[in-house]
Amino acid sequence: MFFRNLALAPMNQVLLTLRFYALGTMLISVADMFGVNVSSTSRTIKNISYAIAGLSGSFLKIPTNDLVETKMNMFKIARFPLVFGAIDK
Repeated sequence: MFFRNLALAPMNQVLLTLRFYALGTMLISVADMFGVNVSSTSRTIKNISYAIAGLSGSFLKIPTNDLVETKMNMFKIARFPLVFGAIDK
């Protein structure tokens, strides 16, 4: 018996994509982990990545002022050279 049209829940799509980002590995590894075929995994990662990128304007703020000053301030705070921003919750 074949099961068709078993959609991957939105939460699982996000988790699958985040797992792919975290592992930095091949699609087949993530596909096996979630029990999904490779083509569905690829499509899911593409769709979720575009959705995240589409929301980036609302959540990511890249400094547009003097980057040299920002880099110097970040170095003073964390001692990381050439950093012009950070992620915070």
